[in-house]
Amino acid sequence: MNEPRKTRFFCCHKYRVLSKRIVQVNDKSILFSVFVLILLITMIFLTCFSLLWFVYHESPPHPVAHNGLLDLRSYDLDDAPPITLDGEWRY
Repeated sequence: MNEPRKTRFFCCHKYRVLSKRIVQVNDKSILFSVFVLILLITMIFLTCFSLLWFVYHESPPHPVAHNGLLDLRSYDLDDAPPITLDGEWRY
C-alpha cells in the first residue's frame, strides 16, 4: 500500500536537510542573507559610533539662561570653555 517515503541525505553545499526533507538552497537566498547580515552589522556600528560621539562631545556644565537673563557673575571667563546659549530667551 503506502510505503514510507525514504529520504536521502546529501552532503552538498546546494542542498540543506530540513526536518528530513531535502530543500535546494538558492544562490539568491545566500546573497540576501549576507546582505542582511552586512546591513545589520553596519547599523550596529553606526549606532555605537553615534552614541560614543554624543558622550565624547557633551557640553561642559555652564550657566543656563532663565527668563532671558544669563548670570555670569560667578563664571570665570578666562579659564572656562565657551558658553552655549541654551535656555529660554525673549526677544
